[in-house]
Amino acid sequence: MTEDQKAYRMPQRDYSDFAEGPADAEFLSGKLEDAIGIIDGLKARIAELERENEILRHERLDDIRPDGKTILDFMNVWLDQARDARAKLERACSRQNEEICQTLGKALGYPWFKDDQKNFPGATEADGVCVGEHVAETVAEEAAKRMARLESKLAEARAALLKADYFLAQGYSKDSVRDFLRKEASPHGKAALEAEDV
Repeated sequence: MTEDQKAYRMPQRDYSDFAEGPADAEFLSGKLEDAIGIIDGLKARIAELERENEILRHERLDDIRPDGKTILDFMNVWLDQARDARAKLERACSRQNEEICQTLGKALGYPWFKDDQKNFPGATEADGVCVGEHVAETVAEEAAKRMARLESKLAEARAALLKADYFLAQGYSKDSVRDFLRKEASPHGKAALEAEDV
């Protein structure tokens, strides 16, 4: 017996002085149940420690698993998958940015590649418009500003036409109504009056 075994050895007790009888049997039965409970608890703790040890053993990065791979192998696969997903996302974002720039650039009147055959030989309508250094956000900002200006011009032109209709209904001549509106109209309103046959 080693010294460690001696240190953990339960002390032997001399039970020869117990008289045989029901009270002694109950006492010994209680002690036996306590000992069984302690043993079961120790077995459970040993099983738990063995599970933790197994987990820790496999957490070592260079440990070879039953399938012949290490944790590093799995990490490299996961890293490759993450890189692939990132590349797909970047391609999708780039494609979306190009589509937005082309759609808004065409609406805003950006120059077509096909119209500059000197610099872009062989360019067709499919090549779209040249938006330069713009990205979707800057083209969208330009579109929003232009929309706001056009809405303001449209509101002024509508107001001028409503006034013209009112004065014409009051019996004023077309020429006098046009002259009056030209004097008070902004440059946008004047352009609208020139375009309309009031």
